[in-house]
Amino acid sequence: MNSSLNRPSFFKPLIGDFSTQLSIPVEFARRHKDMLHGKVCLVTESQESWAVKIEQVNERHCFIGGWPEFLKGNQLEEGDFLVFYFVGRSTFRVAIFSMDGCDKWYPSSDVDGIQEPGIYWNFPVKQECGSGDSCDKTSEIPRFSVQLRRYSTYHLFFPAAFAAKTGLRRKSKITLRDPRGRKWPVTLFTRERPHRIQTSTGWNEFLAAQKLFVGSIISLESVPGSDDDDLFQVKVLKNRGKGELFRAFNKNLGRPQLSRRL
Repeated sequence: MNSSLNRPSFFKPLIGDFSTQLSIPVEFARRHKDMLHGKVCLVTESQESWAVKIEQVNERHCFIGGWPEFLKGNQLEEGDFLVFYFVGRSTFRVAIFSMDGCDKWYPSSDVDGIQEPGIYWNFPVKQECGSGDSCDKTSEIPRFSVQLRRYSTYHLFFPAAFAAKTGLRRKSKITLRDPRGRKWPVTLFTRERPHRIQTSTGWNEFLAAQKLFVGSIISLESVPGSDDDDLFQVKVLKNRGKGELFRAFNKNLGRPQLSRRL
């Protein structure tokens, strides 16, 4: 949403009764009342959109008609945090964050591919067979690609479909193999609310050693048939731009540092 940062915007935490309507901040409505009427389109980072009607309730502008459907479609709950960017033509882009301050991800209606915010694709890989082999056709290797963000210095979240296919829910540790063939042990942590699996100890060291930047795109795929059942191959698909360089944790402060690319 970088292109939206200079647009008129406001944020709303979901607290209290927001099940049927959500009020728009009074000052935002005062400044931009000409564009707050009738139906607007709410677009999330997954590029899905919802038509929602704005009405005045007790002299407050509110999202009403279509708002419950937007809540349900994005699995929103109390404590979530929304940022609305007005991008023109009665359209708001909406950034959604969970209680932990991270982007909230949602299962896709597309069962065959992983289409979550920041997640790009999952596709089958053809097996090469020798003349005497009896292997067949195409084998789907669990794989996903993700664009690294600032919070990626702390952890990487695994898409639900990828976690299910690779059995991550039953694992406490995995091994990441980088493009140079080096192996890195990384522990896993499972969040109960919302339920999702993320990397923990070892991830930051791996990330810093790859000299990756905010905005880089990497892919992870399961390595079938390897001696190590918990081995995952990491490939760097894009590592350029003006993003910040991921650095290893500062041992004294207990937090990682980011440095500007020179």
